[in-house]
Amino acid sequence: MKKYISIIILFLAFEANAQQDFIMYGLQDIPQSTYNNPSNRFNGNFYIGLPALSSNYFNFSNSGFAYSDAVKKNGDSLLLDFNSLLSTLGDKNYLSFNTKIDLLSFGITLGDKTQLTVNVTENANFKLSYPKDFIQFIYKGNTGFSDNKADFSGIGISVNHYREYGIGISHQLSEKLRLGLRAKYLYGMENIYSEKTDLSLTSDPETYAMTAKADVIIRTAGIDGVDSDEAIGSYLMNRKNTGFAADLGADYQLNDKLSFNASVLDLGFINWNSYTKSHIIDNGEYTFSGVAINVFSANEDSSDTPFDRIGDSIEDAFKLKENTDGYKAPLTARAYLGVNYKLTDRDMTGLLVQSEFFQGTIRPSFTLNYSRKMTKWITLATSYTAINGSYNNVGFGFSIDPGPVQLYVVSDNVLGAFQPQNTRHLQLRFGINLIFGRDKSKEIRPKTKAIFNKKDQDEEEETKVDDNKEDSKIEEENNDTKEEIIETEKENDSKEKGLDKQEEEINKNKSDAEKNPAIDSSEEKEEQEIEAKEKETILKAKPIQLDEETIEEPNNSEQIIENDTTPILNDTLPSLDSNLTAPVDSIIQNHENDDELMKNLDSKIDEELNNSKEDSKLHIDSNQELSPKPIGGEEPNTDESNHEGDVKSSDSEDSETPE
Repeated sequence: MKKYISIIILFLAFEANAQQDFIMYGLQDIPQSTYNNPSNRFNGNFYIGLPALSSNYFNFSNSGFAYSDAVKKNGDSLLLDFNSLLSTLGDKNYLSFNTKIDLLSFGITLGDKTQLTVNVTENANFKLSYPKDFIQFIYKGNTGFSDNKADFSGIGISVNHYREYGIGISHQLSEKLRLGLRAKYLYGMENIYSEKTDLSLTSDPETYAMTAKADVIIRTAGIDGVDSDEAIGSYLMNRKNTGFAADLGADYQLNDKLSFNASVLDLGFINWNSYTKSHIIDNGEYTFSGVAINVFSANEDSSDTPFDRIGDSIEDAFKLKENTDGYKAPLTARAYLGVNYKLTDRDMTGLLVQSEFFQGTIRPSFTLNYSRKMTKWITLATSYTAINGSYNNVGFGFSIDPGPVQLYVVSDNVLGAFQPQNTRHLQLRFGINLIFGRDKSKEIRPKTKAIFNKKDQDEEEETKVDDNKEDSKIEEENNDTKEEIIETEKENDSKEKGLDKQEEEINKNKSDAEKNPAIDSSEEKEEQEIEAKEKETILKAKPIQLDEETIEEPNNSEQIIENDTTPILNDTLPSLDSNLTAPVDSIIQNHENDDELMKNLDSKIDEELNNSKEDSKLHIDSNQELSPKPIGGEEPNTDESNHEGDVKSSDSEDSETPE
């Protein structure tokens, strides 16, 4: 018991800090922000923290007084001023010290919605809650109270040294809600735990004897009865002090600007079984009359100090009991509740409320924070915190991410670094991480909807790209169509202009024809020229000469037609006898194979006959000899005179002679 009284008195002289990490809570680009809210999503696909360098955390707090409140300068010396110290204390006060060092940490992104983190962290903390009466009793004793009664109820102590093996998961449950959980296996090494501390003292003003009402249970592990020969490996790994804890977190994105978040940390316990000892004062009244005067005298036969002998006297008075039973001690739980508002893609502000639960009490704090993404790889943050009656806590932090290396430093009270004697709170966290696959945009926090449905977003982007391509293709086709329409319009205009010119020429020709009737159209002129040439050809043609002796059927028109001769026929042609007309008919039939020639001959002959009847009669010399060539077979047995007579006697018949 005397050891723990000594520890309490010594820690009262120190200034420390309740565990706090306010500015770090909103810096999601830093993977260690998941220690304050496991639903946070770090920026990257994979990170690994450098061993013993990735996260180093320290804080100190004393809500009751600052160093300058208790220690005054008196000339060249320093003086402990209890009167000044007591004037700053509240009815209940808190003192704490915390440190956390990551031995190992890494994280990985699984798919579009989930991240997994792993950490091995060494934890050491000390917490003490104390009433004002306790300090006043130390300073003035039982004479410091008007009613001679000091109330020590609410006094409590917690000391822990343990290692944490944590596995955390952060999952986007919906477009707006993200949940986080970290499960932690705990290995304990030392512990002091005040399970119950109901204590009050009343002093007799005449005898100064003290009567106490007490109900106290204080448990320890790894403090008393430790084997001095214990190996370091057994101390670090093989003590039978194990436990479990959990961190819970949530983030709700109301819209693109506003989000709410909450977390509860260190919900758990450790079962202490190695080198345990419990100190128990049963509920009752106990009287302490004081110590003998010889307690301060030297004793050569004993190594006990006067302070040890005073402790022994108190133990005897309060009938202190001890045992080595194992016990379960809870961790000091914390809760965060925050709201963030996204001012721009690069700026965010927020409000954070933190509460710590210790010895049945709640210790709240309030923080306003602001962060800005200066560049793709520099983020700055600042905060203001009111905690435990202290209102001069201005925080500052930054992270630098050149390449895969991330360096960060954050503090909830940078003023304490410049005026430590006037501050009640000091906090610092720093570290180095290696992060791969980071989003290097200047946006302060990625959009939750995009993270939740990245595949759909990619499909939408691909669809947009395809739509843009299709739109551009349609636009090109429209442009081509427009160009074709323009060209068509130009062609139509040119055609219309050409038609207009043709109409003008036709009108001009018509007008010229009306002025000069002798000028006919081009078609009439061509017809006249053709008729004139045909007439000239007919007039110049030679008569057909037939051989009287032999008439043969020609194989082709070249045997009958010589020198392009054409027969001249009119109504006065001499008639031929039957033996002459038959071969002529066969000749005509042979020439009918040439349709084009026969059509021309028929039309021209008919036209010429009509013209010859109207204009004049052509006379053929009756003495002219017609000597057609034989057309096959034997020559006829007719003489020349008979043929002449036949020709002369046939002047009343019309005969068709082929060319």
